[in-house]
Amino acid sequence: MDNCMEQEIAASLTEQVLEKYGDILELAPPEVPGHPRMSIQDRAAQFAPFAALTGHKEAIDETSRLMEEEMNSDLHY
Repeated sequence: MDNCMEQEIAASLTEQVLEKYGDILELAPPEVPGHPRMSIQDRAAQFAPFAALTGHKEAIDETSRLMEEEMNSDLHY
């Protein structure tokens, strides 16, 4: 895809977004009384990657190491 076509697509998408959401894009976020705003660092932490299965990678790595040891010891016979 050439640069001219990419620019046309981007302009078309921008136009569609502005047409659909132009009335709310510049609005300030809602303020909830009695509920303080979250800091940028705390908001970012909510979306940071996390290890759902703690220790899972280590268990796989250890199994892989043991299998390699076993395969190498079999080759020496």
